[in-house]
Amino acid sequence: MFNRFLGIFPYEKTRGITYDDLYPPMGLEVIAAASKDLVGEVLIIDMRYESRPVRSFFEGVDIAGLSVHWPHQEQAALEIIRQIPPGVRVILGGFHAAQNVEGYFRASPRVDVVVHGDGDETIREILSGIPFAQIKGISFRDNGSIVRTDPRPLSPMSDLYPDRNLRRYDYRYKLPLGLNVGIDSIMSSRGCSYHCDFCTFKEDSEGRSRPWSGRSAESVVDEIEQIPADLIIFCDDNFGEDVDRIGEICQLITERKIKKFFGCEMRIEIARRPDILERMNRAGFWVLSFGLESCQDKTLRRMRKGFTVRDCLKAFEVFRQFAFFYLGYFIIGYLGETEAEGREIPEYARELGLDFIGVTCLRAFQHSKIHNVIEGTPGWHIGPDGTVYSDTCSAEEYGRIKDSIVRRFYSPYQGQRILRKCFFGSVPKKPFLKFLGALAISEFAGRGLKFPMGRLA
Repeated sequence: MFNRFLGIFPYEKTRGITYDDLYPPMGLEVIAAASKDLVGEVLIIDMRYESRPVRSFFEGVDIAGLSVHWPHQEQAALEIIRQIPPGVRVILGGFHAAQNVEGYFRASPRVDVVVHGDGDETIREILSGIPFAQIKGISFRDNGSIVRTDPRPLSPMSDLYPDRNLRRYDYRYKLPLGLNVGIDSIMSSRGCSYHCDFCTFKEDSEGRSRPWSGRSAESVVDEIEQIPADLIIFCDDNFGEDVDRIGEICQLITERKIKKFFGCEMRIEIARRPDILERMNRAGFWVLSFGLESCQDKTLRRMRKGFTVRDCLKAFEVFRQFAFFYLGYFIIGYLGETEAEGREIPEYARELGLDFIGVTCLRAFQHSKIHNVIEGTPGWHIGPDGTVYSDTCSAEEYGRIKDSIVRRFYSPYQGQRILRKCFFGSVPKKPFLKFLGALAISEFAGRGLKFPMGRLA
């Protein structure tokens, strides 16, 4: 039915480098992998890396799909759509597009379809010519009206993964002295069995909580073997949900003699399985991230995190026995927590033995439980980007508090501690230096600055 499918990842060129710029557009790449047997040619262009103007790619294209996951992509996406030639069917996907369906239809008469949620099955039905009214999980135009079909049932995660042969770019950030940061991402599972009030990662654009499901260990390691980057980050909502599956993945990595370095985000409950931590260490996992969120028990209870400060301290007694780098994420500005309590994070993080921290201001996205709480609490507000602030503390002030917490943690002593752990421990030196480069880029990006030492490949 279609000759050429063009997948586009929009980007505003005037923006500085952001943390997300280090990663390929994984969702769009999965769509491309699901489409390649149904069209004559599939082409993905990533406007973060592309030097050619987007209009130079439209020859022969009869269907175009844009991934609009973040608010900052909206204007860039609309500008690209304005340049798409007449007769080309235009499909939007991604979380932001699905959350703002009517806005995109109003902004551009060229938008034909907006996909809600996972699009791998949906795109196959569209490419197969099934009438839009019979396709679940989309919105489309019909005689001047917007029709929204029934939601597509949530299904277990398949073993489908991106085909790196479809890429046009070498996803890395070039740094001096040959310390080029090549980072790729992989998603081995979706969903989470926990119920944190602020979380939207486990929910789809319809607000439905996704039960956890994981790919087979074999498919995960097959994908890893296809990845040229040295550093691979698992983007799972909760990589540690099925610890026995982690053991299988590590076993296959070891058996196949794969020499890569991995990072993942887990919950502290993995401390109950030191045998799995040992296997992860041997397989090349060097960075473990944890959503610790707060150093106050009252806040953790309100967040419904499912653990206490004491639980964290006991877990890190186990973690410190292994040669991992530890990254802890914290949230400031939660209801009921004072500024002084938030400023206790650096001392708490050092007590745990964290090497790195990430601090964000509270955000309340649509469908999260905290969104309804904020809307119903006098004196609290939600900004256009989801940032939460109050009558007594503006979003800008929360940003300054966040920056001061980060500066206090990364003291000269902390820097020395990190270097000692690298050069006098068992951590591989070159991956460590590349990892530091990636964190430096992330830190500059978080402050809204352009990283002065490197460039996107």
